[in-house]
Order: sequence, then C-alpha cells, then structure tokens
Amino acid sequence: MAPFTEITEAEYDANLDVNLKGVFLCGQAAARAMIARGRGGCIVNTASMSGKRGAAPYLAHYVASKFGVVGLTQAMAAELASHKIRVNCVCPGYVATSMQARELEWEAAIRGTSTEAVRDLWISDTPLGRIETPEDVATVVAFLAGEDAGFMTGEALAVNGGSFMD
Repeated sequence: MAPFTEITEAEYDANLDVNLKGVFLCGQAAARAMIARGRGGCIVNTASMSGKRGAAPYLAHYVASKFGVVGLTQAMAAELASHKIRVNCVCPGYVATSMQARELEWEAAIRGTSTEAVRDLWISDTPLGRIETPEDVATVVAFLAGEDAGFMTGEALAVNGGSFMD
C-alpha cells in the first residue's frame, strides 16, 4: 500500500504479475486441459471488490490488477463458451486473512492511526456489520462451480457484505 504518486514501477509490475498475469496463466492452463478433455468445465477467478470500485485508498496498482481480472473473466467467458467452459469470478471485500492483517498494519501506518481504527472503518463500510470470512467466499465459489450456476458465465459476483453494490 502506498499513495498513488509513490507506487514504484517495480511494485506496480509485481502486483500485476501476481494478481492478473497469474490468473491469466492459470486460466490458460485450466482451459487447455478442459478443451483437451472435451467435456467443458468451469473456471472461477478471484478478483476483489476493488475490481468494481476504484476508490480503494493506497491501492491504485491493486485496483488496476483486479479490474483486469474482471475484464479477463469476461473475455475468457466469451471465448471459451463454445467449448462449454463457463468462467466467472468472485469479488470479495474485507476478508479476514493473513494478507488482511498486513494491510491493516500498512493502512494504519499510512493514516497515522491504529489497526483497530482501520478495522472499525472497514466494518463500518460493510452494511452487514462484520469482516467477512474465507468461508463466506468459498460458499460462493462452490455455487459458481456447481450445477445451480450452470447458465452463468462472464459474471463478477460481489461477495462483500454490501460494501460495494452494483
């Protein structure tokens, strides 16, 4: 995390390599295997609510990468549909993970406040009133991978407790 004017090119490149290029390369590998198998399939990418809402302080490079994942998901969905491969993505919000713990510390330092104050800010930004769990995201991924989502492709589903609604 850094103010936009202080993000280095190396930080920008590293972020896009992991968050966007990683999804691209994994998607290619999965699609090639599914096409070779000839039975279709389902790919679920992970974006972020920052892939739908650019107003994420100190994360311009992250926002760019996650908007890229949403666009890549749509491009993959359109192109792979003829192979009976569905492609969707999830857009989580503030998920309680070890990465979030680091982000709390970074944002608190940048804002000159405590991690508790930043966490409270995130909770107040979430209408359902809590930080989401990895299980909250996993259940939506399972839905997208299952038969109940059999006619969905190219979608970016917000899984964020209402922090961003589209």
